[in-house]
Amino acid sequence: MIEIADYESAIMELEAGSADAIAIDIGVAKVKMAKNDKLAIMKDIITTEQYGIGFKLGNDALRDKVQNTLNEMVEDGTFTKIAEKWELTDAVCLGK
Repeated sequence: MIEIADYESAIMELEAGSADAIAIDIGVAKVKMAKNDKLAIMKDIITTEQYGIGFKLGNDALRDKVQNTLNEMVEDGTFTKIAEKWELTDAVCLGK
């Protein structure tokens, strides 16, 4: 296994045959697959991870504003609509 600096380079390595598979974020993979019919997603899940949003220490006002907005988006269905648009409903954890 080797680490490649960016998605485009990893895809180029795959297409050149110097890699058998690449591991990238599912959202990125779906976007890249829409533009390249040679790519496919493996059935086996290699790993999962959660993302977070970081704020400067002490910037509670911004943190709270973002959290409140995300909570509102979950409540009014906007969050789900966005996840559905990008086919990521199985990858979201907010609101669960």
